[in-house]
Amino acid sequence: MRRPALVCALTALLSAGALVACRGSAETTSSPVPIPSIGSPSGRATATSDPEADLHVKEGAHAILVGLQSWACTQSWPHYPRQATAAVLDKSMSDPWPSNPFTGADMKPGTGRGDHEYEVASNRMRCAVTVRLSDGSTFTPQVLRCE
Repeated sequence: MRRPALVCALTALLSAGALVACRGSAETTSSPVPIPSIGSPSGRATATSDPEADLHVKEGAHAILVGLQSWACTQSWPHYPRQATAAVLDKSMSDPWPSNPFTGADMKPGTGRGDHEYEVASNRMRCAVTVRLSDGSTFTPQVLRCE
């Protein structure tokens, strides 16, 4: 019975990503509503959060995930790379590598605000990208799997 809920959740996530990728809600509304973070149990921002910067970081995580999917699809056998960096995913990204709104530089591996962490299974068939938001909480949009 969990399968329909998973399908609905993935459909909603892909729809939200498509809206952002098409310059939907992030550009057309005067005050975008941030997507609740998986890393934050309540999904509420703290007094020290920056919703606009957090949305930018979440969009960056989505862009990296799309690059990872594209990279995996171009391999002789579908699998994910050992590292998720601009150098590895450069040709798989449809847009430039995402920037860190807190530093102005490219997003990089790390645990600072706007940085990303990449986890890949030893068999390279599953991976996840986690980003650090303005209040220090983490956001992991989804776990990718090759089947």
